Amino acid sequence: MIVVVLEKIQASFAVNSLTVWMAGIIRDLDTPATSVGTAMTAGTFSMAAFILLGAEVGARFGIRKVFQMAVAFHALATVLRTHGGFLRR
Repeated sequence: MIVVVLEKIQASFAVNSLTVWMAGIIRDLDTPATSVGTAMTAGTFSMAAFILLGAEVGARFGIRKVFQMAVAFHALATVLRTHGGFLRR
């Protein structure tokens, strides 16, 4: 339960801090504010949709099993993203 609460706090922080990061993103990427705002909104809606989907999948297959699979998938994606240079060779 503590892990779920911490994840919700992290997700809330990520969504709420996007507006702080927005000025830097616009400046660094030389992109219109409307494009960055649209991308942030789409990402937030996607996260909300996957939360609802995760709840449904958890109800069908077991919350613990689905949570463990999601953590494993996230860990694998993080490793591939961080050390993904070997995939480009």
